[in-house]
Amino acid sequence: MNPAARLPVYGGGHRPDGAPPDGAMPVLRPEQVAVAAAFPRGSALGELVRQQNTVLARTAAHLGYPTPWSETWAALVVHDLRELRDFFAGAAAADDAVVVRKAE
Repeated sequence: MNPAARLPVYGGGHRPDGAPPDGAMPVLRPEQVAVAAAFPRGSALGELVRQQNTVLARTAAHLGYPTPWSETWAALVVHDLRELRDFFAGAAAADDAVVVRKAE
């Protein structure tokens, strides 16, 4: 499995049925935020996206996106990953928790 798929950014305090406990928003505790911040800090994000180029193209097609995967799209993903990296680095430095939510 790709190590990025194991990032706690995609986890948190969910019940087995996928719903947050008692309707609450899932929260990454400060120690989980620190773990989430560590992976992208030590990764060459552009290279990570390039290595997953075929998988990303196949996934975009499978999900029915009208625009095929391209270098332009890859650059936008790298930009978003850098912003996410910076966000989690700041939260980790401040010893903050982070509320997470599944993208719709």
